[in-house]
Amino acid sequence: FTTAAYAFAAGARAMIAADSLEGVNRLRSRYTASMTMGAHGGGRPVPGLDFGNSPAEIVGRDLSGITLIQFTAGGVKGLVDCDHATEVLAGSLVCARSTARYIRTLSPSTVTLVITGLWTDRDGDEDHACADLIEAYLLGRIRSDHVAKVIDFFTDEQFGLVLVMEFIEGEGLDSLLESRR
Repeated sequence: FTTAAYAFAAGARAMIAADSLEGVNRLRSRYTASMTMGAHGGGRPVPGLDFGNSPAEIVGRDLSGITLIQFTAGGVKGLVDCDHATEVLAGSLVCARSTARYIRTLSPSTVTLVITGLWTDRDGDEDHACADLIEAYLLGRIRSDHVAKVIDFFTDEQFGLVLVMEFIEGEGLDSLLESRR
């Protein structure tokens, strides 16, 4: 949802998720002053929509007060499929820190991070990195003798997201699980 974050930064008033192109058309007729954005699977722009799902199409535009209707084959479908959840957030790398900050204000007992960027030509690497980053922000705020403190994190070209965590003396999770079999 990087493009959505850019749209809000450009002044968009609201974002409505459409689970199909038919849904885009229904919503467009209901919200006549809206604009549309999105992409087919693999990121190909949808002909007839105002914008593709790329921040490059949003940068420099004034979207003040505009309601955007967004369709994507992965992210938006995943968002819509989570309609049974108590609260659903659409996150991305550009708003990961704010997303984690908001999650902390909720103090939920469970947080589920959903990977939606899987496609025939994509392995969801950006979604995995985003989930890892949000998790790192959240874990960095937990204070417990039983949870390692996240000291730092960074992205490594070879390994991806790397968490630098304190060492906690004791039995490792792998051996603890093995002993309980």
